Amino acid sequence: MKDILLCIMPRVEPNAPTAGAGVLKAHLLEAGYDATVLDLNIDLYQHLKKLGTAEKHFFDNEVYFSNQPSHPINEDFERFYEEHKDWFMDWIEKFRLINPTWIGMSLLSAFSLSASMKMSLLIKEHLPHIKIVWGGTNVQHDGFFAPVESGMIDAFIKGDAERGIIELLKGNWDYPGINNTKEIDEIIPFDLSLPPNYDDIHWDMYETKFFNKPAYITASRGCVRRCTFCNDWQIWPTYRMKSAKKIAEDLDNLKGKYGRNTFLFTDSLLNGNLKIFKETLIELKKIKEKYPDEPFWWSSHMIVRPKSQWPEEIFQLMAESGCVEAVIGVESFSERVRNHMGKKFTNDDIWYIFEMLNKYKIKNQCLMLIGYATETEEDHQENLRCIDYVYQKGWGYAKVGNWDLFRWTFGNSLLLNEKHSLFDMVKTDPTWQWKSAMDWIYKDNDMAVRLRRWKESIGRVQLWDPEYQPTPTTARTIEITEERLNNPDGPKFWSE
Repeated sequence: MKDILLCIMPRVEPNAPTAGAGVLKAHLLEAGYDATVLDLNIDLYQHLKKLGTAEKHFFDNEVYFSNQPSHPINEDFERFYEEHKDWFMDWIEKFRLINPTWIGMSLLSAFSLSASMKMSLLIKEHLPHIKIVWGGTNVQHDGFFAPVESGMIDAFIKGDAERGIIELLKGNWDYPGINNTKEIDEIIPFDLSLPPNYDDIHWDMYETKFFNKPAYITASRGCVRRCTFCNDWQIWPTYRMKSAKKIAEDLDNLKGKYGRNTFLFTDSLLNGNLKIFKETLIELKKIKEKYPDEPFWWSSHMIVRPKSQWPEEIFQLMAESGCVEAVIGVESFSERVRNHMGKKFTNDDIWYIFEMLNKYKIKNQCLMLIGYATETEEDHQENLRCIDYVYQKGWGYAKVGNWDLFRWTFGNSLLLNEKHSLFDMVKTDPTWQWKSAMDWIYKDNDMAVRLRRWKESIGRVQLWDPEYQPTPTTARTIEITEERLNNPDGPKFWSE
């Protein structure tokens, strides 16, 4: 009998296994426990692909999304389950054969919740002797007491679970983070967190559109900023980063052991500690030189830094160390809006970074939030003018081979609820009206205005680049918004 089976739950991208379950396996093995990782996400994706319905079902957020574990499983997922019931029961039979004491489910986001709820109910029905624990970044608020109280699961762990999962198996239910949302156990120093163990992974099952043999890896937890629209700082209150040598050691291990070529950092930002960031680039460059005949690339989110903190030599080191993409959180080209968000950088800082990334042929994924609560029409017009400026400078057209060096991602800031500090900042305004996370009014900023600005921003890019298309999630959210404006009782947003 195994001590624990760690399951990667649908729905996440099918390009590689998420890192969390592998990290927990590494710590459990070190502590003397027998742990196995099973990726149910890629298993389901391959099943749907064979049926020819992967595009329809696997990427349909309305099927998988569930906002609260205290809510019933959404009707779309229940219908999906009935259509694929035999596949879910096959998983139950796999669990029966493995016969672990515990099954751990990794919930990366709210898109993993419906599948986790359904599988937990099936386990309790067919394998009631097996205990269930949930973990992952989606496990963070008091709503997760509901499945424990109802008997759907036995435990959840909030925050870092590298030590919590071991204490749970020991029977130490009082350990921080176990069935407790008020305190978590943060690993300090973060060097103590081991790299993921991917020994159970069958890499040929995964598919990727953008990267060569990718693997996920984590170098830091938390963020050095507390942006008003983000709750990362609530999930990980302390910013912690591994040492440069430890980060390099982890990547070298994954490269050598599993033959991975591209390392996707799961960090909120890789350049939170500038001293360690520079040291890390130097160490990664050494690893890249160690494999002269093989690709060695990496990608990560980063924050905008002033030129004085991010000299050109850093960008050169990024390129020489294998950086293939920098995901930059610009959010708005209006400095007034960014100041309200808590992002203290100038447009000149943005243009400098765009210029440097372009010069050193590093892909730039520019993250934008359209419709921020305090955004005015003047701010929106500034965004449109700056989109024009990006193309006028040539950054939007830059390519290396078949790769675009500049990519827009227009995020949906229609979402606003009590999880975000912005909610408390605007709710006392006399114009404030709130019906749901998507349906709210602040001054002249209502759902119709936000939708118009979102579509106009995408349309402005398409004037310069007619082939540009928003992501499937963005496109579907726009459709739902349009339907809701015509019919208030129409389809619900995934966050409602």
